[in-house]
Amino acid sequence: PHFAPLHAEELLGFLFTIPLGNMFVIYTFMFSVISDFDADLEQAELLLKAKIKKGINRRHLVQDGNRLWICDDRILRGRITSNDDFSDTRFDRMLIVDGRRITIEMFYLMLEEYEGWNFKLSIHDRTEDEG
Repeated sequence: PHFAPLHAEELLGFLFTIPLGNMFVIYTFMFSVISDFDADLEQAELLLKAKIKKGINRRHLVQDGNRLWICDDRILRGRITSNDDFSDTRFDRMLIVDGRRITIEMFYLMLEEYEGWNFKLSIHDRTEDEG
């Protein structure tokens, strides 16, 4: 069988801007679904829209002053991506969570309060619904 991916990336990019000095940096949410190549395109679009609605209404981070914390449910969903801004990190990878750029150093600080806890790391294809 052949599959047709349906992506929504630029669609949401303009909604989520992060001020950085006198300029704005845009980090997009990214949503995808895969359906059979001969599937009903309108149905695939409805699935994608439902996934977008669910994704942008979810919050995983709480900001307290200059610090970000993981929400009370202790679940963090996002995207691993490359980084070309080394002004505040030495790593060439970063996370996008809730449309925000999260450096590895920021992620490390978020985990500090959970020292001694167990965890489960789950990585999904971007077309999978991670729950």
